[in-house]
Amino acid sequence: MDTISDVTNKRLTSITFLVIIVVLQGSLELLGIAAAFVAFNSALATGVGIANLSITVATFVLAWGLWKLKPWAFWATVAIESLSLAVRLFTILQPHAMVSSILLRMIIPILILVYLFANHNIRAAFRT
Repeated sequence: MDTISDVTNKRLTSITFLVIIVVLQGSLELLGIAAAFVAFNSALATGVGIANLSITVATFVLAWGLWKLKPWAFWATVAIESLSLAVRLFTILQPHAMVSSILLRMIIPILILVYLFANHNIRAAFRT
């Protein structure tokens, strides 16, 4: 059984790595949103951009919650990353989809989900 000090010490490695990956994902999404607004000037692109911006803001909130070891952050991150994967799988099925780009964008959500469930220290820190 882990003590509170063990969990706090583990935050310095496991949680820090997880938060860095989540912030990286949010930052890459921001770059993608900016590129979409520049490349496409349509109502659909604007709607998709606003939806992606909302998810990106939620990603940064989740990073904060993960850093603070908030129990809700663990399951909210699972939900957001699962939703992200589902959207990307749906996008692959669309005509003219850039499959290689979409597959690359699936790597980080998969990495986060695997890390959340496979790392004992993460699960212990959130008591899941």
